[in-house]
Amino acid sequence: MRDNQKPLSPLSSFYFRYFLMATFLTLPFLAQIFARLFGKEVFDLPFPLQVGLSTVLQFGCGWIVYQSAFRSLRMGKLNLDCLIGLGITISYFYSLVVYLLNKALPLFFETHSLILTLTLFGKWLEAFNERQASEWIPLIETAENLHIPLHRLIDQTAGSFTIAVLGISLLTWLGWGWLIEDYVFAWVYASDVIIAACPAAASLAIPIVLLVTTGLAERDQILSNKLPDIRAKALFQVTMSKIRQSLLLAFAFNALTIPIAVMGLLNPNIAFGTIAMSSIAVIANAMLLYYWDPQK
Repeated sequence: MRDNQKPLSPLSSFYFRYFLMATFLTLPFLAQIFARLFGKEVFDLPFPLQVGLSTVLQFGCGWIVYQSAFRSLRMGKLNLDCLIGLGITISYFYSLVVYLLNKALPLFFETHSLILTLTLFGKWLEAFNERQASEWIPLIETAENLHIPLHRLIDQTAGSFTIAVLGISLLTWLGWGWLIEDYVFAWVYASDVIIAACPAAASLAIPIVLLVTTGLAERDQILSNKLPDIRAKALFQVTMSKIRQSLLLAFAFNALTIPIAVMGLLNPNIAFGTIAMSSIAVIANAMLLYYWDPQK
């Protein structure tokens, strides 16, 4: 290990273990999705196996999300984990009930697995970044008398988005219930709205940007003298800009999928594809920071 390389913190190691566990359980679903893309329907996982994999994920890894969500709710706040917790709960139990009742409705076990895996990936990155990012962010805060409410930013966004999603879901239930005269079955469409709205990529927005920014600070030796300079202030500004852009991208993809769910057209491929594309967009947006020139 290099002298300037810090060991992983216990929290980082904790999240990394659960991220590996979730990834291992999600790989069969990923293989199924890619097989469908190439017309290989014979690779479809048996439904009992899908139930088993998702159940282990739900109760073996999901408790981490619920713990954070309940902690936030006890303080009277809605954070990102509240919305993600709602999404994994609906996607898992909705799919489980559909399977047990043998209904001719789509299952969202694939979506459930990807949401949890990406969320744990984001938590691991956040813990991994904590020491490195804390080296330069406080310097900028102190020098400029600034406060960087990163988690407050994402939690406020998620809280407002959650309230809006619950409202749309309720209206969808009422609308479909009136239209088909079956308020019980209308819950299917209301559930689809919540599944479509779960912004798993938002978990990556802050840690991915901070990971790239920390690399930039080291690459350009911005804090080589341990004193904040004009480049550090510029790095702070571009970092906050990228975080806001990433959050916008994460929530925008899901917002665009909600009308599809409201119309009753959501299927596992659309839900899975939305999460995948939003995650790629968030990561790609962060990678653009590598082209940042501190001299400009």
